Amino acid sequence: MMDDPNAGAEEEQAEQQQVVKAIPTFILVGTLQGGVFRANLASCIIQVETGDLICSMEWYKVAHDGPVTTVTRSPFFSDLVLTVGGYLFAVWRETELTQPLIVKSSGEAGLTGGCWSLSRASFVFTSCEDGTIQCWNLLAGGNSPIQKQNTSGYTITCITGYYADPEENTNGDITGHYLSIADTTGTIRLLTLPKHMHETTSTEESDTRDFTIRETERLKFITGRSVGSEDDSKSDKKSEKGDKEEDEENGAEEEKEEELSPSVILYNRYKKMEAEVLAKVGMTKKATSNVDRKKSIMPTGNKAFDLLKP
Repeated sequence: MMDDPNAGAEEEQAEQQQVVKAIPTFILVGTLQGGVFRANLASCIIQVETGDLICSMEWYKVAHDGPVTTVTRSPFFSDLVLTVGGYLFAVWRETELTQPLIVKSSGEAGLTGGCWSLSRASFVFTSCEDGTIQCWNLLAGGNSPIQKQNTSGYTITCITGYYADPEENTNGDITGHYLSIADTTGTIRLLTLPKHMHETTSTEESDTRDFTIRETERLKFITGRSVGSEDDSKSDKKSEKGDKEEDEENGAEEEKEEELSPSVILYNRYKKMEAEVLAKVGMTKKATSNVDRKKSIMPTGNKAFDLLKP
């Protein structure tokens, strides 16, 4: 039995087709004005004259009081994004909300960067201008970090997590969980994280997911209620405006009546009452005027008999 020479080529083509994956086109971007927006690169337009790539924003929100220096995605949840700028850091749920899920302030020192913990889903690390590192637990709540430490007297320019797997490091010199920082002097430090900052519980990841879902539902409820109250206030303003216009019209009519003489006012009221009575009876003013005209033409009294005399 002879082998088909094209069988190998077909298998290679099938393997190449399986390797192709969909490229994500949605991005989250921070601005120098402290704003954050979401855009879809698939809907971008390229200008032929300048060659610039123009993308349309799906939403835009100012959440920071300074330029955004860090935008990083959670290693545990693809829809959670951390942004750092000014004195604030924010956590966004990109696919559900157009506003930050959590916003916290660093205090007196401005923030220069931030990163997610590589081992704990609810932990966030931020770096400050005075060389301080802050550790935040999103599940703990509050407006202060659970721990902070001054590691350098200079401004920290970069902060990131690092994990050295003992199985991959054959020498075994550097193993465990670390935090890498760099400052304005060009110095790089590798800090070892204590156990309570990298050892996680069995339910922390699920607890963090439940927490973000609850906060999302709460913010959606508050946003919907505020929109409903705005609509109610608009309708109330319209009704008040209509009532004011009616009051102004009635006041104008009263002022006109005051300017007229008493006899003219009585005559107008009589004409108005007459029109109302005729409308109730079913007779219009035009029909009554025709009847009155016929009556005026017909001779009445002795004048009719005088006309019959020879």
